Amino acid sequence: MNNQTVTKKTVRISLFVAIALIMFLLESLIPPIFAFAPGAKLGLANVVSLCALILLGIIDAFLVVIIRCLLASFFTGNVVALMYSLPSSLAALTTMTILYVFVFDKISLMCISFVSALVFNFVQLCIASVVVANAHVLFMFPLMFLASAGAGIFVGLVSYYFVRHLPSSVYR
Repeated sequence: MNNQTVTKKTVRISLFVAIALIMFLLESLIPPIFAFAPGAKLGLANVVSLCALILLGIIDAFLVVIIRCLLASFFTGNVVALMYSLPSSLAALTTMTILYVFVFDKISLMCISFVSALVFNFVQLCIASVVVANAHVLFMFPLMFLASAGAGIFVGLVSYYFVRHLPSSVYR
């Protein structure tokens, strides 16, 4: 790769990270959308993760997610949240990647996003059960399932329209 190609790639990844970080920070200012599932959010930054996977590729999407999680933890001053967000985000992106690569011709982006939202929430609940040393936390999964359904479908729908209407000059 020449210097110009490396520079373009770095700028694209940085742009996606910046957008994801802004979406995360803005969403952190909004009270929880789903009152029945405490702490549940729409996961607007996941729109960027899914779009990065489609538009930038697998490795770059993982870079976007890792850098976003690290910076979000730093900017919010909540380093403890990193132990929840990073593994959950990586598990969700891994799920997105597997579904996108192997079965995208049979399912929609909304389905991919929905399943990855389930994985995200399940991993977070597993981490929480270890942290608080209480497996009863996992009983929240049915409530989180409902939150995942709404958030996952929303993120998938937004991602679909974003990818469909974004000029290719942004990511090529």
